[in-house]
Amino acid sequence: MTTDGQRESMQQSHDEKMSIDSDMDDEEVETYIIARSDAYNESKEEDKSASSSKQVPLTVHNCYSYDIVPVGNAIHLTGVNCLAATKDFRWIFSGSDDGFIRKFDCQQSVNGDAMLTQNQRHGFVDSIQKAGVLISAWENEDRLAGPRHEHSHSNSQARTSPVFSLDVHSEGVWCISGLDNGHMNLWTVRHDEGTCAHVFNAHSSTVSVIRINGTEQSVLSGSWDKTVKLWSLETGTMIHEFKGPTSQITSAAYQPISAKLSNSKASVNDALALVTSFDGTIYLYDHRISGGLAKKLPNNLGSSPPWTFSACWSVDGSKIYCGRRNGIVDEFDVAEGALLRSIRMPRDSGPVYLVKSLPNGRSLICASYDNIRLWDLQHEPEVAPGGSASAPEAVQNEPDVDTLGDDSASRYPLFSGDFLDGDPFAQVFKLQQPPPVTRPLTTADRHEKKSNKLLSKLIALTEQDLSVPFTIIPGHHGGVVSSLLVDESSRLMVAGSGTRGWEGTSTNTCLFYTVDPTSMP
Repeated sequence: MTTDGQRESMQQSHDEKMSIDSDMDDEEVETYIIARSDAYNESKEEDKSASSSKQVPLTVHNCYSYDIVPVGNAIHLTGVNCLAATKDFRWIFSGSDDGFIRKFDCQQSVNGDAMLTQNQRHGFVDSIQKAGVLISAWENEDRLAGPRHEHSHSNSQARTSPVFSLDVHSEGVWCISGLDNGHMNLWTVRHDEGTCAHVFNAHSSTVSVIRINGTEQSVLSGSWDKTVKLWSLETGTMIHEFKGPTSQITSAAYQPISAKLSNSKASVNDALALVTSFDGTIYLYDHRISGGLAKKLPNNLGSSPPWTFSACWSVDGSKIYCGRRNGIVDEFDVAEGALLRSIRMPRDSGPVYLVKSLPNGRSLICASYDNIRLWDLQHEPEVAPGGSASAPEAVQNEPDVDTLGDDSASRYPLFSGDFLDGDPFAQVFKLQQPPPVTRPLTTADRHEKKSNKLLSKLIALTEQDLSVPFTIIPGHHGGVVSSLLVDESSRLMVAGSGTRGWEGTSTNTCLFYTVDPTSMP
């Protein structure tokens, strides 16, 4: 069947054919018909390609942005210092200040029927209705390794340490937690849950960072004692101690090697690790080289002060994003080790405690003290119709005088330069311009001039940029975001709030989010 548009096109073609002069020979007529048919086929192919381009499925890798909505909260009485998750996001593990390691069912927490009470929903947005489903919990005890029954005869109670760092096996077979005395406990999860199978005598102070490598045969640890060490999970011994840090270790991450940036440990480069310290220095460590230090990024570039809580890799591993104390996120080039740009958060947003890249390559999660923002790294300012980017400069270059002058040329039009340009002899009779007559500005004149300047600047700023390069992710407000996880499919997100033993305020929350890709508006 033919559509109305095709019928009109065919009728128009027929009319054009009938209007051909009778004196045209057969070859010209045949050439004309072939050209018309070729043009019609090309238009059909263009329409077909346009329709096929519109049918490209929207995924988390080719989307414009994301719609991130909080749906639930896992209740904690104290601050949540760290989070860890299995590969399929079936289980979420949290470590808090009360010394407990808790295991939650993520799928039931997001899609289940457990609801928060009215008092528990108080202070949150309306979309937070679900309650985190707690499966089990055990204390982060500082004791020797071994089954629980071996210590049952002891009357002395084991000391419980706050959980400052945590990481888990991809299939949830075991997990590792950090203690405040520098030890690391290896816990069984699937079998005889909560049993300490091994104790790493790792550091002399609080273990603030634990990262299991991609093959899950070694673990990287950082501490408040300013040391970074690599441990073997097969023998329990130290493989390498990295030199260089002069401050407490705040974060660590392995370099991604694929286009997908997720919670999966299988898509990372086990050789190259990103480590940050509290003084703002970024270290790139490679255990294959002597000394281990591959590159050191400076901490005093631009206007950023020497302070950092978190840093992350870009999707392709070519860039590093580092959050600063003054509300700035620095973007570094890994190959050159140079600062590319500084992304400034809104005024009074507070320090940037955590940053996280998303798979589309243009979205960056920036968790400040006030809110969590989804920043567009490829944002281009929108200029209003008739607006000019040079408008603010014109306002700034406006002469600032405190006198009002009279236009003498308008008072003597017959002797103006434009009138006498055509007659060279008349220039002799050209009168000199009298000095401008000035008078002191009154208070009303000053107020009017100041108001006009402010109005001009406001109009210029309004015409210069009408868009905002970020969207606020609801849920978190007014606290330190200690940890943030995104699942492998980039459809779920979990964010916890805790001070990790440093200064700040905790909201004692562990929020569950749903993530949906969105197209360009």
